[in-house]
Amino acid sequence: MDIAGAVALVTGAGSGIGRATALRLARGGAAVVAADIDEARGRESAKLIEDAGGRAAAIRADVADEADVRAMVDHARARFGRLDVLVNNAGVVEGVTTRRAAFPELETDRWTRMLDINLRGVILGTQHAIAFMREAGGGVIVNVSSMAGMGVGPSPSPVYAASKAAVIRFSAALAPLARRLNIRVNCLCPDWVDTEMVQQTRAELFL
Repeated sequence: MDIAGAVALVTGAGSGIGRATALRLARGGAAVVAADIDEARGRESAKLIEDAGGRAAAIRADVADEADVRAMVDHARARFGRLDVLVNNAGVVEGVTTRRAAFPELETDRWTRMLDINLRGVILGTQHAIAFMREAGGGVIVNVSSMAGMGVGPSPSPVYAASKAAVIRFSAALAPLARRLNIRVNCLCPDWVDTEMVQQTRAELFL
């Protein structure tokens, strides 16, 4: 896909895979909206893009909050005129900042929050992006899952694995949109990536 001149929205763009994705899209010529629950980090990503000569904007968004999701999609269109690409990247892993093992010791409110971010956030982002992409005649949605969601083996982070497995199935189920609306939905399943969150997660789950 030629992304020169396209408008892309990346969630979780303040760090890790999200920031790397936002920067790569910008290098390809896309205008990028960096959405992140950490507003300062999102602005840092946007500034990196602008300092390199690209076009960018930032917005604080909690992907588990429908009002925030609607606002970030509206912001992309208001700022750059349309929305061509959505990367649903925002995600969290159980155990992070808790200093304890994963499910079943993890508190209920923490693993339900993880499901809200990892799965509900993907569904909400997809739903609201489709409305704009339909008007524009098409678009691309990329959902970032994980190798943790593949297969039937054990996992040190079972709720995380379940949420990522659901993202894979959700993405595959939307394949008919390519034919009906010219909206392609793809799913990426990276393995361990050396990000700040992964470093902390590995330290808490395996040490």
